[in-house]
Amino acid sequence: MRVRRLNRVELLLPGEDIPAAARAFNDLLGGHLPPPEEVPGQQVVTTADYALGIELYGPSSPASPRSSSFDDKPRRGAVGPLVWEVDDLDAAKAEVVAKGHRIRFEFGAPGVRQLHLDADQLFGYGVTFTERRSEGVGEAPTHVRRFQRVELLVAGSDIDAARDAFNDVLGADIPPVQRLDDVDVLTTWDLAVGIELFGPASPTSRVQPHVERKGRGAIGPLVWEVDDLDAATARAVEAGYRVQYEFGEPGHRQVHFDDAQLFGYGVTFTERHAG
Repeated sequence: MRVRRLNRVELLLPGEDIPAAARAFNDLLGGHLPPPEEVPGQQVVTTADYALGIELYGPSSPASPRSSSFDDKPRRGAVGPLVWEVDDLDAAKAEVVAKGHRIRFEFGAPGVRQLHLDADQLFGYGVTFTERRSEGVGEAPTHVRRFQRVELLVAGSDIDAARDAFNDVLGADIPPVQRLDDVDVLTTWDLAVGIELFGPASPTSRVQPHVERKGRGAIGPLVWEVDDLDAATARAVEAGYRVQYEFGEPGHRQVHFDDAQLFGYGVTFTERHAG
């Protein structure tokens, strides 16, 4: 089995932050996240933009069972499930169970069904398979071209095993890990399935404190492709968003915006297109 495409990344926030976060992501990315709504009977508020590739969700009140998620996750910048589309949900379920993966829960009506795998087996990341398709759902964003990848922040000692696990469960083609000596980072990615694994190459890497602070199941930047990086950056800066850093050679340049303005989420624009 190989997954079809990354459907969305679910960003976990306190419910009271979600309306403002939706406005910020819409403003920066030209997205169309609607006003959040409470899911009946779930004590959860949510808003999704499938064309943008993200969902914001969180507890509707401190009494919500979902509030316990913040016992081991930061209240800003945390991620929930990573959702991939599959051609046949029942066949996908049978295959991953045969490989030894545990199903935590499944839900939904035909056409939008989902099943969620045990994050403890996947380095803290909740992987969800869905039969819902995202093509043609919602308006295309106006400031970015498309969502390219989510960067999964993994301890350096775990990154090879994480690569094997994600290749196994997604049918991905994540290549052997490479070391970037100039930044002391380990990295590998499969843009076709929309993820990059990265982590510290040594205890003195600048990434190491982020691993220690965020723990298992953390993410780094969320990366969107743009058609004109300079124009997209200028538009964002004019709107008041701060550039935290930029790097890369022509054709592969990236600009990263200050996550303090985006509820703990690092947003990156890139001129590199995944094809």
